[in-house]
Order: sequence, then structure tokens, then C-alpha cells
Amino acid sequence: MIPGANLLGIAFGAIAQQTIQHLSAIGRTQNEVGAWVTEYAQAVDVRVSWQPVDAKKYEQLGLDLAKEYHTIWMKAPISGIQRGKSPDRFIEGAKLHEVVDVKDWYGQDGWVEILVIDIGPAE
Repeated sequence: MIPGANLLGIAFGAIAQQTIQHLSAIGRTQNEVGAWVTEYAQAVDVRVSWQPVDAKKYEQLGLDLAKEYHTIWMKAPISGIQRGKSPDRFIEGAKLHEVVDVKDWYGQDGWVEILVIDIGPAE
């Protein structure tokens, strides 16, 4: 592994990619009852590698066995979970997925690895 070699770019030459939609969290406002509501930018198509998380990893990662998780690899910066901010979301098929974790190699190698959870049907 050579830093700056852009391993994902090399891998994308050999593995299939698919197009999903990215919804970037752009801010939060309080509604009339004081609950925080996240606002998202317009959905944008992105090319990614989209893979289900192996069931063996659920226990290793401490994931809820009743939920569905996927890993996304892509060549773009993403906002994960941060204090006081909402994470980005993705639409794949008819399902909405929220970012749970980001391994950010973007500054070094130009890609990120994202763990997402299925949060229900997309509107």
C-alpha cells in the first residue's frame, strides 16, 4: 500500500460500480415544537461500489443484527456523524440509508469508505 496511489481508482478499473443518489446534509432548523429537523441538498447521482456488510462483521463491529448495513466506497468527501450535525444520506433502489461511519482516505488517496444503515423507504 503506497499512500497517494489511489487504490480505489485502480479497483474501479476491475470491479463493477453502480449509480446511487447522495443527499448531503446542509443544516438543521427547529420546527414549531422545538425538534431539530435536518435539511438536505438536492439528490446527486454518484458512482460507487455498494456492498452488503458480511454477517460475521456485525458482531465484530457491534452492529444491531435486526438492521441492514452496507459499505460504500466512493471518490468524494462525505460528512459522517458529528456532534451537532446530521450525517449525509444515500438512496439505493427505493431505500434510504444514513451514514453511520466514515473512514476518510480522501485527503491522502482520494476516496472514502462509508458504513450506512437502512432507515426505511425513500420518499
